[in-house]
Amino acid sequence: MRSIYLTNVKLAPILQKLTDGEKKLQDGQTQLDKLNREKDECEKKCSKLQREAEECLKKKEETQVNLELNKQRLVRANKLLSGLKDEKSRWGEEVVRMAEESKYLIGNCMIAAGMMSYGGPFDSTYRKKLLDVWVESIQNNFKFLISENVNLIKVIGNKVRIENWKALFNLPNDDFSIENAIILDHTSRWPLCIDPQNQASAFIKKQGFDLKKDLFKVMKATDEKLTSEIEMSIKFGKWLIIENMNEKVSSEFESILTPQIRIKGKTKILK
Repeated sequence: MRSIYLTNVKLAPILQKLTDGEKKLQDGQTQLDKLNREKDECEKKCSKLQREAEECLKKKEETQVNLELNKQRLVRANKLLSGLKDEKSRWGEEVVRMAEESKYLIGNCMIAAGMMSYGGPFDSTYRKKLLDVWVESIQNNFKFLISENVNLIKVIGNKVRIENWKALFNLPNDDFSIENAIILDHTSRWPLCIDPQNQASAFIKKQGFDLKKDLFKVMKATDEKLTSEIEMSIKFGKWLIIENMNEKVSSEFESILTPQIRIKGKTKILK
């Protein structure tokens, strides 16, 4: 009995320490669980803040892009406003110029119409004589004003179109050739070109092959299929060049050159 007592006396402090240790362990585990929960909450908060930070960075980048875009738009807008300011001044000057030129409109158009209708067959020297006679006659007999140094190019010539003719279709740069091109472009009849240097032929062919392609054809006056090709060209609006025409034209072309047109219903028919 005495030995058991002594053993219990020795074990009692140890058991007490064990009990105290288990209690501390349990308290430590409870504290650890609490800290783990706090840690999880902190990680969740960190993840949320990270997403918010990424969204803020994305918005910042978008804002910077929009800022640069708006800066560019502002620069273009300022240029446009500056340009419009200049345009307003130019338009004002243009209105004044057009109002001044309107005084000469009737006389200038009479000169242009005369040159279109009657000036085509003549060389530049004779055209100048015609122009001087018409100007004097219109001013004296009709009292219409006419612009100084008026000519066909100034009245109905289109600067952009003329430059395209020169650059793209090899039109010579002299006024006589430009006037001929304007007459060709505006005439309502089939033009006859007296063309010893083949300049008109080259100009028309270049235009035809570049613009019309399948609707353009060149034939000789002696071609057996000429009549049928003329009929097809008129019917479908094709360009047709007839080369090497004689001074006398066959009577079968009379209805075309006159032209003899009759109207049947809403259709125009060439006899």
